Amino acid sequence: MDRSAHSLRVLVASADRHDLVEVWDALIGVVQEPAPPSTLMGVTVLGHPGQLVELEAVAAVAVEVTGQPPLA
Repeated sequence: MDRSAHSLRVLVASADRHDLVEVWDALIGVVQEPAPPSTLMGVTVLGHPGQLVELEAVAAVAVEVTGQPPLA
């Protein structure tokens, strides 16, 4: 991932440490090294019965400004 053009931050929350590790391993399998700034957080409960993890990812991509008005 070209850090000058892209930015990514990931938050993973789960009540089970094993689930955190599984999600992290899956994430690293699709995101190029170096790993993005990330937080693995253990929580007491999640919002829905049976929910294993909550994943929040924020990404930004630089775009070239061409002088054209934005698309509506």
